[in-house]
Amino acid sequence: MVVTGGNGAYFPMIEELCASIRCFRSAEQVGLAVIDGGLDAAQKERLHRRYGVRIADFDWGFPLAERRAQGHLALKVQLARSFLDRLFPDADLIAWVDADAWVQDIAGLDLMFHAARSGSS
Repeated sequence: MVVTGGNGAYFPMIEELCASIRCFRSAEQVGLAVIDGGLDAAQKERLHRRYGVRIADFDWGFPLAERRAQGHLALKVQLARSFLDRLFPDADLIAWVDADAWVQDIAGLDLMFHAARSGSS
């Protein structure tokens, strides 16, 4: 599974990342998930409908984190990266890819997943 996240301002980049992966792999081959850091309902629906993206909401994990964030929902994405295994317990392998990236060649992701499965470094 490839996971990214962001808010509404990052939506165009999140969509480009998802589209770049879907050029190479179907939803059955590579799951996609987005941690919601302030996406609106239409953006979430578009990601799900077009790319089969699973939208995850993170509840901050710690009251102190929510207070310190002072309403900046996008900071939830930063904190949630430490809890990917808990957010996606059914995922065999999880790769984080920043929302402002895109996949030009799927070989890099394939190699990373292969190495993780085989225990290679």
